[in-house]
Amino acid sequence: MWRNAERNGRRTAWVDFVFETFFALCIAHIIILFIFELTLLDLYPFFTLYLTDNNEAKQVKRA
Repeated sequence: MWRNAERNGRRTAWVDFVFETFFALCIAHIIILFIFELTLLDLYPFFTLYLTDNNEAKQVKRA
């Protein structure tokens, strides 16, 4: 890609650089969101169980 851009001129090299950067950022964003979503889906039941157990324990202590 870069060899063709350098041969064609500076403007093409700049456009090529911008598109490559944008593409890399998009891929990184998708990967980060995918990992974040997976961890949230895996941990969600544990969070809800922890919160409900805490609330029940507090109610038992008050009673």
